[in-house]
Amino acid sequence: MKFKFSWSLCLLSFLSLAHLGIAQTQIKQHNHKHGFGCKHTELSKLELRNYFLRVQHEKETSDQRSANASVQNIPVMFHIVRNTSGDGVSTEEVEQSLERVNDQFEGANIQFYQCSAPNIIVSNSLYNTEFEIEWSTGCDQNTPEYQIDSDYGVPNVLNIYCVNTNGWSWAAFPWLRESHCYDWIILAQNHVNNHTTLAHEFGHYFGLLHTWSGKDENVTRNPASSCYNCDTEGDLLCDTPADHHESSDWNPGCDPEDMFDDCGVLVQPDGLNIMSYARHCPVEDEYFTAGQNDRMNYYLTEYRDYLSCSHDCVENYTLNGQLNGTATRRAWGNITSTTDINSGASVHYEAGNEIRLLPGFQAESGSNFLARIMDCIDDSDNFLENSEVEDRSFEQETTIENTNNTYFKAYPSPFMDQLMIEMTLTDNNATLKIIDLYGKALKNIDLSKFQPNEHQKISIDTNDLISGIYFAVLNVNGEISTVKIIKSK
Repeated sequence: MKFKFSWSLCLLSFLSLAHLGIAQTQIKQHNHKHGFGCKHTELSKLELRNYFLRVQHEKETSDQRSANASVQNIPVMFHIVRNTSGDGVSTEEVEQSLERVNDQFEGANIQFYQCSAPNIIVSNSLYNTEFEIEWSTGCDQNTPEYQIDSDYGVPNVLNIYCVNTNGWSWAAFPWLRESHCYDWIILAQNHVNNHTTLAHEFGHYFGLLHTWSGKDENVTRNPASSCYNCDTEGDLLCDTPADHHESSDWNPGCDPEDMFDDCGVLVQPDGLNIMSYARHCPVEDEYFTAGQNDRMNYYLTEYRDYLSCSHDCVENYTLNGQLNGTATRRAWGNITSTTDINSGASVHYEAGNEIRLLPGFQAESGSNFLARIMDCIDDSDNFLENSEVEDRSFEQETTIENTNNTYFKAYPSPFMDQLMIEMTLTDNNATLKIIDLYGKALKNIDLSKFQPNEHQKISIDTNDLISGIYFAVLNVNGEISTVKIIKSK
């Protein structure tokens, strides 16, 4: 058995025998799946054996995972860095990216949901920082990615930082959490809309190697052949064809350059595999193999079983003082706040009944604040599936009267094709929106014709909304009132 590999520095980078690196992807042309420019390094026998031994344990426990093959829902948290001009990716873009990933991971019985709405970090300094891999050993690192995770990272979820980089996106392998306190994905802002980059990095996060790792794998899959080595070379998976091709080795038309293995057989890589570096291939058909799906489930079970979305709900919250950094406050009942949310902070309020923003509350310029009426979600709930709600035999209405005497009422709930809003505004500086669970505005209602201190009743056509949970958000001169509403089938 041969244990000398030439694996890509894109996957593993070593400064010492104990130094395990990170997986990264570079995209220089957005219509291509992955980029090029990876250097290579020889791995020692000890470094390879650690991975090889994990593969053996993976095979030994495969039957047990097959017997327990239920869908596992994994919480993620997107952190979007923007400048004060608003430049940066949108929440819609990361949501669409996550939807694509869920389609690509369906065969693995793994689905991802947002633990909370995307965290918007407004910082010119961070936005102008070019993140790059500055790798050293141990946990005591002070690079931009360690700093941003220290400031904004949510414990025990998969944190994804959408930032400007030096052209790369990268992910931590599972075993780096303990040895390097490294447990996140860096996603280049210009990669968010790429069809497979996020799925590729998720693959690394759950232990997958590039299909072309080492470039020493032979084509044959006949165990009796002297050329058989798919279980000890390459990505150590025999259901992915041998692959010696980096991005620059692919021609237009998803056509790999001619390369031959050590036994003289033409290497014919699968350009549709998500962990390949193929270019010019039909992105809609890309996939993980059964072996890759099983390997990701192994690392999820053995190394990532801590992933959960803890909402830390209390009955009621009364908040005051100042809030910095990232904070989410959740209550089954009510939230009352006179808090000063400082510039650069990202704060979410989520309450099951009512949120009152009293005099003294302010969200300073440069902060990100979101208030939503919603129930606390159990760990097993999937935000992406929350649009399906059961039929209800009752109707309810919610009325809010703020401290400035603004009257706001939304009914019925559940509603079907019409939603009624009643309100009395105290200021003509007012906006009314219907938003979804992610804070996306689906309807903007023009209030310019309404006069202050006059009772108004309006009907909103909701035929274009699918069944699910929504929020009516009224902003009167900076004071926000939020009402949860439910669209029935």
